Amino acid sequence: MLDFRFINTLPYPIVIDAYTQDDQLVVDIYSNNSLDNVKYVLESEILEVYPIPTQYTSSFVQAASGELVDEGKEGYRVQVIRKKYVDGELESEEVISTTTYSPQPRIYNIS
Repeated sequence: MLDFRFINTLPYPIVIDAYTQDDQLVVDIYSNNSLDNVKYVLESEILEVYPIPTQYTSSFVQAASGELVDEGKEGYRVQVIRKKYVDGELESEEVISTTTYSPQPRIYNIS
């Protein structure tokens, strides 16, 4: 689990409303209405997919030989871009992070 921290740099207080919708996290931030014409959008892009490695182990005594113990997961390199819109027009975009998520191995028991 990751904690997301940020600092309110506005001269106004903010209200944060976070919820999930269609398997996505949505965070709405409300503040002074003088900011109504500004909108920020975060977009993520998968730059690279890492294949699932295979690992063989004899440490699972309750599993049969050759039994799949864990299916594993692909790894990813992901870039997050913040786009700023003013009055509906794209004003700027900035890469705010590039993160690598390591693949998790597919594990077979060989006892």
